[in-house]
Amino acid sequence: MLIAAMAAVAQPTSYRLVRAVNFNRTFTAGFPNTVKMYDIAYDDRRNLAYTHGFPTRNIAVVNLVTQRQTGSVRLPIPGQLTDLYVNPNNGFLLVTTPEALPVQAYLIDPADGSTKGTYRFSSASTGVAFDRRQNRIFLSDGMNVKVLNGATMQELSTLSTQIPPGGLAVDSAANELYVAARDPRQGSTEVRVFSLGNLMQTRMYTVSTSVPLGGIIIEPARQRFFLVGRSLIKRVEYAGSVTATDIRLPAEIN
Repeated sequence: MLIAAMAAVAQPTSYRLVRAVNFNRTFTAGFPNTVKMYDIAYDDRRNLAYTHGFPTRNIAVVNLVTQRQTGSVRLPIPGQLTDLYVNPNNGFLLVTTPEALPVQAYLIDPADGSTKGTYRFSSASTGVAFDRRQNRIFLSDGMNVKVLNGATMQELSTLSTQIPPGGLAVDSAANELYVAARDPRQGSTEVRVFSLGNLMQTRMYTVSTSVPLGGIIIEPARQRFFLVGRSLIKRVEYAGSVTATDIRLPAEIN
């Protein structure tokens, strides 16, 4: 089941359930359907969701208004585990292959299934974010963040973060990129914030932890962000002094 929460360029101050979709009831005869859903991507601008089943080569396209499958996109690679993302600027699918060597990224136009560009990672892919305003894609790769054209995957620049980058998040309202460290060092981890204008660092947060917290979810309107690990989430609030609160996950989620 896909649950869509409120999402927009402006940060929300409250949350409510917008729509719940039971994917088992959406698939329609006439399309190559998935076998086991591995990942889901949500296009909030176009009210579409995409899900890829393993080990097929087909990505199902689901209209979230009618709650019916409206199409299928064929992957340009053999069936394997993939991570799905949607570029909110143009609706293109970004597909990465986390278990392949080397890890690859493919930019696909779901309208006709054409591949618009590719990128080969030098190490494992750990973070993806999109710049809606300038149609750019940010990818964590090794010790750097790669900046790519959101329509062609052409490499535009390399952002040296001085930390092994993990999760990425863009605050479109403030025009900033958050970069979370992939691994802790000496009992703490870092989150560095960069201007999307000149890609220069504007500030840094240090959070105590002994476990990797490579994922990040930002909530600038409430002056906080969440660092996400396999068994732990830290809520970090930075209005005034920086404070961190542990949120332990149930064992069955790990």
